[in-house]
Amino acid sequence: MRKITLLTLLMAVSLCIFSQTNVPYYKWSDPMTFQLSPRPRITGYGYYSDSLSKMFDGKTFYVHNDVYYPIESWADYYLWFTKVYYFKFEDPQLYEFYYWGGDDHGMASYIASNKYKDKYYPSSIFVDFRERPIKNNRLATDENFLNKEDEIDAFIKKLKYEKENDIKEDDSDKKEGPEIFIKEDFRKKEFKKEPTNTKMELKDESTPKRKVDQSSPKSQEDKFTPKSKEDESSPKRKIDQSSPKSNEDQISPIRKEDESSPKRKVDQSSPKEKNEMK
Repeated sequence: MRKITLLTLLMAVSLCIFSQTNVPYYKWSDPMTFQLSPRPRITGYGYYSDSLSKMFDGKTFYVHNDVYYPIESWADYYLWFTKVYYFKFEDPQLYEFYYWGGDDHGMASYIASNKYKDKYYPSSIFVDFRERPIKNNRLATDENFLNKEDEIDAFIKKLKYEKENDIKEDDSDKKEGPEIFIKEDFRKKEFKKEPTNTKMELKDESTPKRKVDQSSPKSQEDKFTPKSKEDESSPKRKIDQSSPKSNEDQISPIRKEDESSPKRKVDQSSPKEKNEMK
């Protein structure tokens, strides 16, 4: 009887320890961290999930549009979750972009931010951003966790109803038959289109900010045109501003010499005087 009591107590303590796990952001893609975390509240088992699990050493597979996603980490889980419940996220392709690049901080900060539009999360994990904090970490406390069974059931029904009645269409590719999502092949491909706001809201606060140059336009122009500054300091060609007459003298010295040479005298005497001389 005493052994049963101790075993029950040990199980209760273990349950309390692992019911809420503190996950460092750099462990977002770590399979061991996922294994030690409490199971997510929302799952997505499909027709072939059990068969695939037996084929791939007990891995978990969730399905969406006939694509079976291996769930080995929180990075994998939330990739699947953003695919299925895309209407619960703002710019869900942004998470896919971070996943494609293997950016743990980008993925974790996206999920913990206001990009997720529901109050409650499908997981009950804390996310610690350590030396790279973000502005609004919604997974820093347990106020957004589902702890009661009736709350979990209501949340599942709500998601199902919203998915069936959402005005947005699922833009995922429709497959002709079941496929397995292979992470390595996905990351080898060129990403179809980089989201426009990857460097805006989810930037960590520890990143040094670029100083804005508030100098005058003239000084900025000087900074970006060093060549013109060198031209100003170089010797300039002097422009001769002397009078037109002096310029004419410099340009035509031969003419000046002609004026100083003896000139031939022109005979201006009258015709009568010429006859008398003869």
